Amino acid sequence: MGDFAMLTANTLVAHHYRILKTLGKGGMGAVYEAEDTQTSSTVALKTLRTDLYEREDLVKRFEREARAAARIGHPNIIEVYAVGHDDALRTRFIVQEVLRGTDVAGCLNELGNLSPLTAIAIALPVMDALVAAHAEGIVHRDIKPDNLHLDAQGALRVLDLGVAASDGEAFGEINNPGTPTYMAPELFTGATASESSDLFALGVTLYELLTRRYPYGEVEPFQRPRFGDPLPPTRFRPETPEWLEAALLKAVARTPDARFETAEEFLLA
Repeated sequence: MGDFAMLTANTLVAHHYRILKTLGKGGMGAVYEAEDTQTSSTVALKTLRTDLYEREDLVKRFEREARAAARIGHPNIIEVYAVGHDDALRTRFIVQEVLRGTDVAGCLNELGNLSPLTAIAIALPVMDALVAAHAEGIVHRDIKPDNLHLDAQGALRVLDLGVAASDGEAFGEINNPGTPTYMAPELFTGATASESSDLFALGVTLYELLTRRYPYGEVEPFQRPRFGDPLPPTRFRPETPEWLEAALLKAVARTPDARFETAEEFLLA
């Protein structure tokens, strides 16, 4: 996708969200800091790019994020206040909390691999959020360091529920159903996304936080269904506790029946 028009400062969206500044820009749209003129509060306005305004599939994915976050209602999942559209500006938007800080991928790039204690401190609230999401029948589908946000106080939020699936939606029903590096092997053979595939993605994330590597080495993700066992993290970080290594290897096992059955089980381990 090419470039697209951005909203400028002081633009009034849907009559009461005044754009203050741009926070970020991506392939699907942009995120702005805005003032809700009805409440005088500061919010983040996540918008869908104008040239995609009438793309039903992308609109559905965009609005899915708001519905999923509201349905789960967990402190470690970004809070969404409203969803709407401005026909005059050809802008669809999600109103959500403003986040200060950086994503875990940024922390990893800055600090290198993390200590087992720090990596676990990041992973635990994600597990807790997945316990809540799975209890609502929602599979995130794209757990990875880029979608985990840390604020200045260290509080974590899980982001980007735009590809979240519910009620047994199949792999191909949503465009961009995940990031290949973190996708479970069975998804490459057409399996339905599941709690198990979320736990695999979190396991890969935790493994990466510890080692700066991936559990299956340099093997291309689509080759995992026919590849061997994951590499023990102690090969790269000898100080990894035995119990943590056992939990990680179970989380990233090649087949779902060899993994944890639930996020709560992973959390307890």
